[in-house]
Amino acid sequence: MVDAGVGGSPVGEGTTMNDDLKALGSCLHDPDAYCDALFGLLTTMGQSHFDEAVTQLYHALQSAFLAENDGASDELVVASLLHDIGHLFLGERGDGRAGDVAHEKVGAKFLARRFGSGVAGPVALHVEAKRYLVALDAGYRSRLSPAS
Repeated sequence: MVDAGVGGSPVGEGTTMNDDLKALGSCLHDPDAYCDALFGLLTTMGQSHFDEAVTQLYHALQSAFLAENDGASDELVVASLLHDIGHLFLGERGDGRAGDVAHEKVGAKFLARRFGSGVAGPVALHVEAKRYLVALDAGYRSRLSPAS
């Protein structure tokens, strides 16, 4: 597990999404600072619920945990952690004011710049993969939340 609070107080604490986005933009060429800023955004904005019983942050952590326990590659674990980051960039909310507007494409495009296709590819395809599994397996559908 990555410590999002490297070098002092937790990243994202007391900041806004705009602060976290500015931090991401200013450290694109410094991998450690970039990861700190990315986890700051996930920590800050990940407290929201997008039609889910759990927060975006908790959902991300669950996904990464399951991938890691399944023996997935490091890239797939990172993709699992960040697969819904596009929701955060788009400011999507579960109150009907902003629907899902291709969060997987937004997230994948953003992540490709730093992490490459090994992370961005699964993020870009996770919605289509879920739709495929729902069409193929009724049992899979029954395990998804209503929002999914």
